[in-house]
Amino acid sequence: DHEQTNLKLEEGARRDVEEYVESCKRRRRLSLAFRAKEKRRHFEHQRTQRERSILRRNAATRDRAVDANFVQLAQQKERAEQALLNLQHRSRLNPFGSVL
Repeated sequence: DHEQTNLKLEEGARRDVEEYVESCKRRRRLSLAFRAKEKRRHFEHQRTQRERSILRRNAATRDRAVDANFVQLAQQKERAEQALLNLQHRSRLNPFGSVL
């Protein structure tokens, strides 16, 4: 009877150890899965941030190019207006301006 009780206790202890080992394995798998998921999420966040940064840089470059074009056009317009004024002024001073 005492031996049978010992066997039951040993069997119960062995089952407890096996359950504990399985629990440890399950927690380890879950931990690995969680870390892998976090790593993927972090990588995706970094990729998104890189893409946004590239888009912002592209937009800034495009805006600077457009601004430079407008500045160039404004300068050309200003030079053209000044040239017209100079021509008008010269034709008033030149007695032969009406012939030219």
